[in-house]
Amino acid sequence: MNAINSDTMIVGGVGLLILAALVIGFVLWRVRSGRKPVNGTAFKLVGDEFRFMLHQAIGEVRDLEKGWIQQPDGLATIKHPQFNGLSRDAEYAKQRPLDGLHAAYQNMEASKEEVRAALSGNGDRSAAVDGYKQSTIGAIAALYLWEKQDGRSPENTPTTRSAFVRDWMKENDISQALIPGIALRDEVVEYLRQAGMTLTPKPMAMTAYEYYGRASGDTGMVAAGTPDEAVADDVPIVPPPPETPVAIEEEAPAPVEAESETAADPVQEAPADAESGPEVGPAEEEPQSQGAVAADPPYPHNPGERAAPVTVAQIAGSGDPPPPSRRRMRRRR
Repeated sequence: MNAINSDTMIVGGVGLLILAALVIGFVLWRVRSGRKPVNGTAFKLVGDEFRFMLHQAIGEVRDLEKGWIQQPDGLATIKHPQFNGLSRDAEYAKQRPLDGLHAAYQNMEASKEEVRAALSGNGDRSAAVDGYKQSTIGAIAALYLWEKQDGRSPENTPTTRSAFVRDWMKENDISQALIPGIALRDEVVEYLRQAGMTLTPKPMAMTAYEYYGRASGDTGMVAAGTPDEAVADDVPIVPPPPETPVAIEEEAPAPVEAESETAADPVQEAPADAESGPEVGPAEEEPQSQGAVAADPPYPHNPGERAAPVTVAQIAGSGDPPPPSRRRMRRRR
């Protein structure tokens, strides 16, 4: 009995341990899965807080350019409680880097202090406003990296098309002329490119005229127009002389030789011997049926003279019997 009881207690204890481990694992899984939406909401709140601060800074820069802010009190103080609460938790910092937003906040605060000092008369106002502009451009780039690249640094982001960055700024109501005096979208794209982010397509280094007009010594390329010949560096490239228009004389068309009337119509002219012969009037000619060909007189004959047709009356007057018809000839056969 003692052995049986001991075995039962061991099996029951192991079962309770397994059940306790399963309960603990389930509780931890619920806590972890429940914190994921909380993390996403926290990141979204930090982004919204930074966006509000950014639009406030853009409005202040615009007012400074127009001269509407003349006192240091006209610039608002930067406050970011959501970011401060998120940065204190190490778990949030592991999921998404906060260095980009932290650097943007510091640059904005430093540039605002310079503007306040300049408005108080302790510095150059135009230089301070330009520095505030640059910090605002960097803040826009930091917000893009926070929302679209999960807070990564520009060097660690994948290759991205610059059109996607412009579309994101368009969605956030960041227009090209939002800040007077600069093309804001172009400046943000150039800031990201200078920071190390790979953006495509790359900007053109020179125009097509400059590219094809370079000498071979500039980049090791041959001169334009001579792709197969190497050009020395010390030999100046002489442009070709301008082409002068050449007048082209049009040749007059050759006169068409008139054909002889004899070759054109051999029947109209006749030799001198035929003029003495009897003339044939149009009344004596009988019309021929379509397709019938008149028989030529026996050779020799004059080609210019046409024989008159023989009628039945002429045959009867000559005393010769008329030739039998084809029907009679068939009957005789």
